[in-house]
Amino acid sequence: MLVRSLVLVLVSCWSVSASAQTCRWGGFDGTRIHKPAGFRLDTGVYLSQLRAEITNAGGVVVPGTPTLTSAYLAQCDVFFTSILADFVPVLSDSEKTALAGWLASGGTLIVSGLQTPLAFYDSFTSPYGVTNYLASIGQQTLATSGGSHPLISGVNTVQANGHCSFSAGPQGLVLATDASGGAFMAVLEPSTGFSSGGRIFVFGDAESIDDLEIGNADHAVLMKNMVAWGCTGGCPGYFLPYGTSCVGAAGLTPTLSGEGCATPGDLVQIKLQDAAPNRTSYTLIGIGQGAVPVNPGCLLQNAPFLPQVFVIPIGAAGQWTLATIIPAAVTTPDDVYLQTFIDDPGAPFGVSATRPLRVHLDA
Repeated sequence: MLVRSLVLVLVSCWSVSASAQTCRWGGFDGTRIHKPAGFRLDTGVYLSQLRAEITNAGGVVVPGTPTLTSAYLAQCDVFFTSILADFVPVLSDSEKTALAGWLASGGTLIVSGLQTPLAFYDSFTSPYGVTNYLASIGQQTLATSGGSHPLISGVNTVQANGHCSFSAGPQGLVLATDASGGAFMAVLEPSTGFSSGGRIFVFGDAESIDDLEIGNADHAVLMKNMVAWGCTGGCPGYFLPYGTSCVGAAGLTPTLSGEGCATPGDLVQIKLQDAAPNRTSYTLIGIGQGAVPVNPGCLLQNAPFLPQVFVIPIGAAGQWTLATIIPAAVTTPDDVYLQTFIDDPGAPFGVSATRPLRVHLDA
């Protein structure tokens, strides 16, 4: 049964083989690339290892283009900006229109920044809320967020010798920050609330994955992750928190999250964290986002809900993790909504709660 299967070993949608179909990567030609002999995706001598990794993932690199057009983008699954040139035009209105249409159809945009030219990068991403690019000069070691996104799996640090940071916007998930606190890596995709179609990955130092620096820190892992993520075509099923939580003891707020690809036949993981230790949790499964008061300071926000309530003990670390395979017979697309309440004597009115979690099931 669907409800029982949803609440039970992390396998992400990234683990789907990228070589199952040809993944086509596009980019600019030499007219808009910094040092085109080095940084053109299709021929640049500094990107030979990136091209090799694309080939290993079952992909091909198509010849570069001087401008973004609907016809050019139609042959691309991924568009990789590489290092953009100074003193060349930013994206024109017609190019932005072509890019928007391609993203809406499911394209994947990878914006690989540097400390210049910031206006050029902004013209790619500002329509999607990623803006306020700032240049940073000099060597920095940057740490990732510690999250579980496939793009940063196994990536702990990146060494940047000049980079840019930016604001990720309300639909972006920040994967790494620099010393100033600005976003250095961010992803926009359905699981982060990105609603314009397709996916966008922005990172602030394109040189970190060139042949000269690929051996530093975790750069090689980042490159492999980026290619694998770019070539999977994305995961149509996802998890998305919404609404409000109810604070627990000592100001600690419990969280409910999902990992994996919420697609029939795939393994997913549901995780409770930051809850009162050694207490009891109650997870309700709803089929809507209606709100019902639990007490003056707390709302149940997944009404109407089903009669099954999953009673799960919380460990000494204040967490539990359950995993299951989404049944192959589930009809998609569909949505269910989870919210977990905790018997927490230290919370106002004795109850804390997570934000509700939307589980979007899709094939």
